[in-house]
Amino acid sequence: MFLTLIYIALPIIFGLFPWTQNFAQTLFGYIFNPLKKIGSGMWNYLPNLFTITVIFFVFRYAIKGIHFLKNEVEQGKLQLSGFYPDWANPTFQILKVVLYAFMFVLIFPYLPGSDSPIFKVFQFF
Repeated sequence: MFLTLIYIALPIIFGLFPWTQNFAQTLFGYIFNPLKKIGSGMWNYLPNLFTITVIFFVFRYAIKGIHFLKNEVEQGKLQLSGFYPDWANPTFQILKVVLYAFMFVLIFPYLPGSDSPIFKVFQFF
């Protein structure tokens, strides 16, 4: 805390004198330049974050819909020819894993760093 106050006070003091203003700009630059880069990076990532959120909610509600169908089949309210009610839960579990895997495949290109050379192995297209 004390060091932070000193670090803030020094550029202010250096800014008062014309011959030390460059020191003040340099000291402030050490703090504000990384903050600008972080803010700019977050702002530029917002469209990808929005896309990831939309994909997540679409799959979440698809899984909820399949869960509803599973419950209907288990209770006997929905009957499918050749499909026994005992198969509903294992089939739902398999579909859930497949849907989560597909969701990850769709989200992966929007993650930060997914275009780095280490992940080029996973890009087939």
